[in-house]
Formats: sequence, structure tokens, C-alpha cells
Amino acid sequence: MGILSRKAFLSAFLATVVVAALPEVALGEPASAWKQRIVYQILTDRFASSSTAPCTDLQTYCGGTFNAAAGKLAYVAELGCDALWISPIVENTADGYHGYWAKNFDLVNPHFGTSADLQTFVSDAHSAGIFVMLDVVANHVGNVDLDFSTIVPFNRSEHYHTKCQITDWDNQQQVEVCRLANLPDLNQTQPFVRDTLLQWVADVRETYGFNGLRVDTVPEVNKDFWKSYQSAADCFAVGEVLNGKMDYVAGYQGSLESV
Repeated sequence: MGILSRKAFLSAFLATVVVAALPEVALGEPASAWKQRIVYQILTDRFASSSTAPCTDLQTYCGGTFNAAAGKLAYVAELGCDALWISPIVENTADGYHGYWAKNFDLVNPHFGTSADLQTFVSDAHSAGIFVMLDVVANHVGNVDLDFSTIVPFNRSEHYHTKCQITDWDNQQQVEVCRLANLPDLNQTQPFVRDTLLQWVADVRETYGFNGLRVDTVPEVNKDFWKSYQSAADCFAVGEVLNGKMDYVAGYQGSLESV
């Protein structure tokens, strides 16, 4: 198989994997529009940096930024991709280069750049004909154990479920209220937490013009919350349901537009 045919095969394969199960809906950028897209995932911290120096410690930040990623949009297009899935954008606790350890929901992660940098990146992507999908986390925050004082705005113990660890993945109640890797588990039935998360996703989608969302740790939160989250976001969303049982995964179709 020649180089061009391998590229064509890979593009078709990725497109099939990403969108094969998407239903026909019409919120924001509809699923029908995403079905035509080939999605390229980037870890913002690792994709592109203004520095040419090698990263010597992969357990912390390596210097990737929104501005540097904007300079690689032509590269993404050359790969045959027309959508980017980027890391969560909020400020994280120490060494949260991946984005999944939220510290301050009100701030863009300064390691990646400023709010203006992010707006420019999304705008440049759109100008290049590239959709941008934001990775979002509404299940947990960063690794602060029981000291919630530094988490904004969820700085009170009542914002979280009582500390326990997920040890039985067949126990759905435990999966929804206990901690994944000891990360404090937000209580979405608490009105302040629920309302704040819903307003946050609506605001961030509108502010930056994201075309879609990739939603982290979906089974760890009750299904009713995700229905409200999907509605608040008003755009296409695909959820992570990390489980090998097809009937279990299928149970989340409808809570979000796609899983």
C-alpha cells in the first residue's frame, strides 16, 4: 500500500471511529456536520511550543501554547483533518499539564496562554475551516484531597460528595459519588454546583465559539445532569464512557448526543 493510499485509509478509519454512532440532532453545530469531520486530538501542552528545547520532565508542563498551536493549523489541514479536539482549558492544580485537574474555573490555564490567545486560536481555526472541540470536566477537580480552599468557585466541603474511593465499577452508586484516583468528586445535586457548571459550559461555548465538546468521565455523574449540561452547552457533545459493555455504554446515549 503506497503512502497516499495509507493516508486515505487512515482518514477513513478515524472518521468512522469518531462519528459512526452519532445521531441526527440539531444543537449548535449539528451531529450531521460533525459526521463529515475528521477529528485530530491534541494535548495542548505537548502539541506545539515556541521553544525548540526538548522537554526533560514529562510529568509536568512542557511549554505548549495556544499561539504555537495556531501556527500548526496548516499542518493539521495537511493531514486531512478538519476538526481539533483540545485539552481542558481551565487553570489546573500543580503539574496538571493534561488539563483534567481543575483549580480555577474562572481562569484560562496560564501555561497555555491568555483568554485572548484562546479566542485568537479558535478564530484562526475557523478561518482555516477547522472545527474546535473542547474537552470539559464536570465530575471532579484537582488533587487537593480535603483542602478545597484553593478551588474556585467550589471551595466548600458541601460542594463535594463525602470522600470515598471507587473500588467496584459494577456499583453504579459508588461510581457516581466516590472518587476517581482520589480526585474530589463534585456533587452535581447541590444547587450551587449544578447551576455553576451549567452556566460555565454555556458561557465558555459562547465566549470562544467552540463547535463541540468532548465530555470527560460521563458514568461518574448522574444521567439527568448530563441532559441539562447538553442543553446548556447548545452544541454537539460526545461523552467518554470507558466501559467494555455495549449495553452499559448505550445507556448514556440520549443523556448526551453521542458517546
